[in-house]
Amino acid sequence: MVSQIFDVTTNFNRDAAVVLDINSYNYVTVHVVTATSTVSFLASNDGGAVTGSTSDEPNSALNFVAFLGTNLTAGTTATSLASGSAIFSFPAGVKYLKVSGTANSVTKLLISCAKIS
Repeated sequence: MVSQIFDVTTNFNRDAAVVLDINSYNYVTVHVVTATSTVSFLASNDGGAVTGSTSDEPNSALNFVAFLGTNLTAGTTATSLASGSAIFSFPAGVKYLKVSGTANSVTKLLISCAKIS
């Protein structure tokens, strides 16, 4: 198994959102630490490329929709976390994962991606 952890805290607190290409992974978890406002989870397969092209990247992705994840801390499913801390698990069957909220609203935001090699 190959895994990688992305500490996206700085980008999230600066831009109020972060987008990752999770297409090549089998498992994705998002660890939100001490959120002071709502953190939402969204997904898209639309990389924003010109119709007929496959050249795209996370920065141009659009048409995001709510993405249902399992709150491993509470044992429930949700598309957002109102506040506090939790770890969410997501199926990696989409191209892009977007975590959005309010700037300067989390102590830490870690995204762990793993694939079976």
